[in-house]
Amino acid sequence: VGAVVVFALGTNGAAVDEQMDDLMAVVGGEKTVYLINTRSRQPWVQTTNDTLARAAERYSNVSLIDWFALSANHDEYFDGDGTHLSEEGARVYVEMLRHATGFPLPEPPDPEAEAQQADAEQLQTLLPSGRTKTLAIAQEVASTLSSPLSPTR
Repeated sequence: VGAVVVFALGTNGAAVDEQMDDLMAVVGGEKTVYLINTRSRQPWVQTTNDTLARAAERYSNVSLIDWFALSANHDEYFDGDGTHLSEEGARVYVEMLRHATGFPLPEPPDPEAEAQQADAEQLQTLLPSGRTKTLAIAQEVASTLSSPLSPTR
């Protein structure tokens, strides 16, 4: 475990104070710990969120990241079950983590860049080996296209 530990708990069942104490005994007081509270339609959410808030009060190395408040009135952040994140919700969640922790996190994938890479790889398979200059030109052309190459073009 690194110097910083992030826990997102509570969507699959209630967390209670004794469990948090056990968890903190394993993690120790030397590490920076972030607890992310939860939002879900499950009946134990408030119990879990209260437990996480108390842990942040009891342990000086623990900070609470308030996903519950940030996601309030944003049904679009969740898929139909009200627990699992939509694509937009996942972006907001990662940005929340970036902001709260100050740590750089990976950028979400860029579908357009991925399509361009797939085009270049497809071109590479079509060219005879040893044609690196031709391949470089083909990759440059592929990167300017707005949609993937298809056999019908």
